[in-house]
Amino acid sequence: MSESRREHPDPPPAGPDEVETRVAAGRIIAVLRRVPPERLDLVVDALGEAGVPLAEVTWDSDDAPRLLERAVVRSDGAIVWGAGTVTSSEQVRAAARAGAAFIVSPSLVSEVVRATREAGLYSIPGAFSPSEVLGARLAGGDLIKVFPAVTLGPSYF
Repeated sequence: MSESRREHPDPPPAGPDEVETRVAAGRIIAVLRRVPPERLDLVVDALGEAGVPLAEVTWDSDDAPRLLERAVVRSDGAIVWGAGTVTSSEQVRAAARAGAAFIVSPSLVSEVVRATREAGLYSIPGAFSPSEVLGARLAGGDLIKVFPAVTLGPSYF
């Protein structure tokens, strides 16, 4: 969305209920992994035009906080943004400052779930086995990401 079409300087932050609603309705979270900064606007605009309801910026580069903040502003509330590949409470806090509404981690890291809940964000820890899924849910995960799902295949579900 172009800057000239924005009605307010900062989109209101989406809360956990909005994330839950969009997850249930769209069942898709786009993943932006190491998108070059000069291509971010193009990618965000394409996601918005495609109607993608949720997207995450992976927290695996030094640019991640800045990219997430830019994506949040660029999409102006059309997309709810989160941070992925989050493995520490410090990363949760940085993502929250950058505008994340949800946190995705590749596995259950209790401190990440705890920090996510404390920040008022939606928690999506990763798990692989049924025991890990239960542990992630009991730890406070709002939604559990079965990861890596490709290893298990469709028949597992």
